[in-house]
Amino acid sequence: MYAQTNTIKIDAVIDNKTDVIKIQQEIVFHNKTNKELDQIYLHNWQNGFKDRKTPLSKRLIEDYSKSLYFAKEKERGFTKILNLTANYKTIRFSTEEHQEDIIKLDLNKSLKPNDSILINATYTVKIPDAKFTGYGKTATGYHLRFWYLTPAVYNKKWQLMSNLNIDDLFIDATNYDINFKIPQNYFISSNLSSKKSNDTVFNFYGKNRTDIIINIDKTNRFTTYNTKDLDVITDISFKELNKTLATSILNREINFIESFLGKYPHQEILVDEITQRKNPIYGLNQLPRFLNTFSDVFDRDLTLFKALTKKYIDNTLLLNRRTDYWSM
Repeated sequence: MYAQTNTIKIDAVIDNKTDVIKIQQEIVFHNKTNKELDQIYLHNWQNGFKDRKTPLSKRLIEDYSKSLYFAKEKERGFTKILNLTANYKTIRFSTEEHQEDIIKLDLNKSLKPNDSILINATYTVKIPDAKFTGYGKTATGYHLRFWYLTPAVYNKKWQLMSNLNIDDLFIDATNYDINFKIPQNYFISSNLSSKKSNDTVFNFYGKNRTDIIINIDKTNRFTTYNTKDLDVITDISFKELNKTLATSILNREINFIESFLGKYPHQEILVDEITQRKNPIYGLNQLPRFLNTFSDVFDRDLTLFKALTKKYIDNTLLLNRRTDYWSM
């Protein structure tokens, strides 16, 4: 089953003084098409924060936000490629015109159908301020999403997508093995399975995964709720609810979702507060307090259910949500 599954291995070290991640990454990319490939494309969404000319900066202006356009240099994010090879040989690469968050690799030799190629990359990522999209440097740590190089998907043609702050990157199912070194006295959470190597190094792993989120924080913001079928990892506050009641609510929601969509294929699912905030229940959240007859528990239940459903669908249906959104 996994013979034709792409593989990503990452060794990452984060420096909380410079807000930079040093990354050594290995990608095994399989040609699942019926044609020879002369190029491979990598999504590099951290470069979307590079300057005011990127598609992300222009999109935020369209949404009446000039935060990135007028951002200070220290608030911006970018990727600096130090070395890039294919099958251990130097390879020519470039960024797409007007899309500096997409890298084109010109292969030294065409990649035949059913063959694979090993891509090695050494690079650094300057983490942007989280105020732009919700992901990046926060007041107490880092909330990381789309922070590493990801192979684009070839489906009749290359599915190339710039970062537009709609969290819809089309990622092929991938096997992950990530070693992450963090500063002393920080906590780390992810939607991958994990094991601790020592006080500062953690290994995250998982098969057939798509969207990988990692949170590094001075406080342990995320709580794990062990439901009957899933470990739900979340930083969404249940306020007055105790952990037993919160787990019961999650059990009920997961059973309902799985009755329609089938069993979730992984053991862990991470539902972050940013996802909830970006996908509110329109209507309930817009009512003035004195007109809202629903209890806080009901409101929390409904908004969490929507966020949980979105995560479930995003991690199980491999679709280009920009072109196939309504098929979901």
